[in-house]
Amino acid sequence: MKVRVLLPVLTLSAALLAGPAAAEAAKCDFARIAELPVTMNGYVPVVSVRINGQPAQLTLDTGAFHSVLSPEAAERLGVRKLTTGDLRIRGATGEGWAEVGQADSFQFAGYDMGRTQFVLAGHGTGARNAGVLGQNILGGEDVEYDLAGGMVRLFKAQNCRDADLAYWTDKPAGAIPIEPTINNRATIVGKAKVNGQTVRVLFDTGAARSMLSLDASRRLGVKLNASEVHAGGLSAGITGKLAESWIAPFDSFSLGEEEVRNVRLPIGDINLPGVDLLLGADFFLSHRILVAHSQNRLYFTYNGGPVFRADADAAPKLSGEAAEGAGAALDAGGYDRRAMASMTRRDYGAAIADFDRAIALQPSNPRHYVGRAQARLMSNDQAGALADFDHALTLAPSILAALFGRAEVELAQGQDAKAKADFDRATAAEGADEGLPLRIAAAYEQAGRFEQAVASYGAWIAGHAKDALLPRILIDRCRARGLWGHELNEALTDCEAGMKRGERNSQALDASGLVKLRLGRFDHALADYDAALRLQPKLAWALYGRGLAKQGRGKPEDGAADIDAALALNPKLAEVARRAGLRDARAGAR
Repeated sequence: MKVRVLLPVLTLSAALLAGPAAAEAAKCDFARIAELPVTMNGYVPVVSVRINGQPAQLTLDTGAFHSVLSPEAAERLGVRKLTTGDLRIRGATGEGWAEVGQADSFQFAGYDMGRTQFVLAGHGTGARNAGVLGQNILGGEDVEYDLAGGMVRLFKAQNCRDADLAYWTDKPAGAIPIEPTINNRATIVGKAKVNGQTVRVLFDTGAARSMLSLDASRRLGVKLNASEVHAGGLSAGITGKLAESWIAPFDSFSLGEEEVRNVRLPIGDINLPGVDLLLGADFFLSHRILVAHSQNRLYFTYNGGPVFRADADAAPKLSGEAAEGAGAALDAGGYDRRAMASMTRRDYGAAIADFDRAIALQPSNPRHYVGRAQARLMSNDQAGALADFDHALTLAPSILAALFGRAEVELAQGQDAKAKADFDRATAAEGADEGLPLRIAAAYEQAGRFEQAVASYGAWIAGHAKDALLPRILIDRCRARGLWGHELNEALTDCEAGMKRGERNSQALDASGLVKLRLGRFDHALADYDAALRLQPKLAWALYGRGLAKQGRGKPEDGAADIDAALALNPKLAEVARRAGLRDARAGAR
């Protein structure tokens, strides 16, 4: 029996249906009870709520058993603490201590939930993101996740045990069983197959990319030092701890009857008992998904584009039906949210077209111009991006995203004074968040302005002596000082302090190796680079630095081999190294 939701009428009844099936269909009452707009910030789905009457943004996180606020956000929003650091929580990358707080009011999707408890854990960077919206709120009813369409919808199902609830498609939707809710902690767990072998999966919108556990990859026969496996960077969980990751190719991934061939999946040193694979926001973005807790079933259809983030440059071929079209007319907010989703999928032409539609409907809303500027920037249209940023700032002179985005373009064009002025205006603007200096530092570092990056990291560090992020930012400043080639003793102190406080990972070792290379301590640099490469055999920067250290020790052939291996992984490294004054000693080298 196929159930049809006749919007805007939300509840099915026999009076709405005709024919002999009416009596049977009347047994299923599938009512939409709420809609929650969701905006993709990269691969992070963000929803707007109000906590104690104040606006806040939360990450939509189906993998979190409970909603979470960072301690900084809880204090800013007036959330009262009910406990003091006596709650132990587990995340994908480790464990940590947490507290419990209570808000007097919590509003989302037009509903006031009244007094609501939150776990207080992790770290925050101010107003940009206060925490996560977890399964204590989302898991009680059936929930449709339409991230590509910018909407989450909650449904109440009665007498629908045998009904097909995928109301949005006339074609057969994919469907798999999911595990029953336990104690109203409705984590979404089912089974899939990787290379034909069954794996247990957690559907987790809070994970920015899907990820296979290290243990599961070993069972599948993956060797991390194989030529086809590459470095995947570091991944952070709710506790803020970092874990190494790698990217490996797989012959196939299948969920129900849907199969994707020749995919690349990140592998992470993650620990979630009984879970082999996180299906993250990238998978949700490429699918429309209904989690029917009322049936212990999950429905899904393919939206188009890459199924996994690691395949964003070359979408894998999906066997079976083509993606469902999305041609319905939307309001300006709907076009804006759909455009943001298209940008995440790197479909910049579709994003610009939807921002055009949003602007036509709301020409005085600066948000749409900022979004179109970002899409144009991704399409290498700096002139168009600057025009949109400029127009947004005529409408709202202190809009942070426009000031920051324009400054990044100005840096790329060598207009450093203008960029600094825009960064200063952004920092002074009302609503500027505490993490803004970190984003400014990263922008300066990306542009090769290492001295300014060091200063911006220092501005944040000065006011966050007890912040959980501090060890990580000390490593970032260590690396920036190493690239700058100045304050090297201070840089070494940063790296040592960061690693002493738990940040001993491939990137920290790589940064420490760079500083020791600059200091001419080649043996010590080699030890750090070797340690980093044991964790990440394909870490290009570590290979390049080790090559330079070997050259410094009088081993030019060994050094050349490492440098060539690094450039094979990332040809752009030669230019970045040149800007930092790190040169291959070979005559005529790139």
